[in-house]
Amino acid sequence: MSNYVIHRFRAARVASVSVLVTAFALLGFSEAKFFSQVVLLAIPLGLGTGSIDAALNNFVAVHYEAKHMNWLHCCWGVGATAGPMLMSYFLRREISWRGGYMTVSALQFALLFILLASLKLWETPSGASVETGEKNDKSIVTISETIGIPGIKSACFAFLCYCGFELSTGL
Repeated sequence: MSNYVIHRFRAARVASVSVLVTAFALLGFSEAKFFSQVVLLAIPLGLGTGSIDAALNNFVAVHYEAKHMNWLHCCWGVGATAGPMLMSYFLRREISWRGGYMTVSALQFALLFILLASLKLWETPSGASVETGEKNDKSIVTISETIGIPGIKSACFAFLCYCGFELSTGL
């Protein structure tokens, strides 16, 4: 669905709404009284994080070079490392785990503010080809067309192996 949603609503709007959804889900985590609430809040949290990932990856892939995608993933890695470190800080100091989620939620709201302030930058970047912009319907590729791209089956298999290795090491 991400392909359809991104082309229908544009990457900036998808990213902004997704950050808002994740911020509220994390805020809900910090206030949850029952485990069932955490489980229910995991649904919008997962949908929001998946949508952010798809929107940002799509935008950078369409408008920028591979080195920019590497920087995007580098920054994601910093955040993926900082999150557990932040939660460890709260737990090590015997502060409630709720404070960790509250802090991450506050960071998400701050990120939302930055995204909203930078919406004009999400228009076709200077130097980017208008022909490869998001508004070009030819950039919408179906799953069957994607599978037909040479090397995609090998890439999917490699990704499956990567995910298996990552899961098996407990990351």
